[in-house]
Amino acid sequence: RIIEVTIGSDDGLRRGHELLIYRGSQFLGKAEVKQTAPDRSVAEIVPSSISGAIQEGDRVATRIRFS
Repeated sequence: RIIEVTIGSDDGLRRGHELLIYRGSQFLGKAEVKQTAPDRSVAEIVPSSISGAIQEGDRVATRIRFS
């Protein structure tokens, strides 16, 4: 239920941001960022959003708004 991603606070990611997880064009689920470091983050997978097995190498996307 916990994943680590290789984007972090240096990229604008903050606690509470939502990550969308993909493999190619297949949507696999969502995760919520729980902790950030400059180059990495830890997120918890939202169980109700899972539509496929999440594996190492899958991609994440997010919409980060800067103010």
